[in-house]
Amino acid sequence: MIEKQAEKFRHMVTHSIKAMLRYKFAKVNAKWFREHYHYTVLEDLTKVSCPVLAITGDKDFQADLQKLHRLPALVKGELTCHEIQNMDHGLKRHEGPMAALNCKEEYRKKANEPIHAEAISILSSWLNAHYVTG
Repeated sequence: MIEKQAEKFRHMVTHSIKAMLRYKFAKVNAKWFREHYHYTVLEDLTKVSCPVLAITGDKDFQADLQKLHRLPALVKGELTCHEIQNMDHGLKRHEGPMAALNCKEEYRKKANEPIHAEAISILSSWLNAHYVTG
């Protein structure tokens, strides 16, 4: 059911030229969604030659984990990839299943929680290795 709703929304946004639309009584930035839907990050990654750190969580249903595995064939520069267990799209710890139906509520609940400890450790190590000068 959620997939049908998402496809209906996508169709409405991509077939409009208006900057703002109403969807289920809420205003949505249709221009931003159109740009988001048409942007293909994988194409731009073929132009990247600087060091890249790619992190995703196994509870992140918004970012396709399979794209992480395709990065080595795309990025020309040094690439470091990490998949973090029990981390969601907001880089927060998330135990149990993650459902699209309640993700907005989950993100709000976790807004003030710290970033997943493993993500902080990976980011800190990577930045120190690549950009900290003595």
